[in-house]
Amino acid sequence: MVDFVVNEINTLVRNGRNSTTPNMKCAKLTARRILSVRSTVFEKTVKQDHFVIMFETVPGEGIFEATVKNGQRFQLVDSVSRVSMYGSQSSCMKNAFLKKYCYCVKK
Repeated sequence: MVDFVVNEINTLVRNGRNSTTPNMKCAKLTARRILSVRSTVFEKTVKQDHFVIMFETVPGEGIFEATVKNGQRFQLVDSVSRVSMYGSQSSCMKNAFLKKYCYCVKK
């Protein structure tokens, strides 16, 4: 489930790569560790499992939280939230929405 969410983050950033500054790019994130997983019930009439997961990524030690619906396949319920501060880690990303997902490295 965490790998699915990290892949979704990387896809968002990759598709927004034209928003970075020259000679810099956003690093591909990988899951470092799962901090918590909890099951929630959003829709009592429909049998679907929803999970709120919190996890850390590298590089940058970003902490994220996401709600994932587990049906026939995983699906994000909303956007992924950044829980930790990122300061200047995302200075190469000009897109305000994508800044929370970007860890800048040299090309």
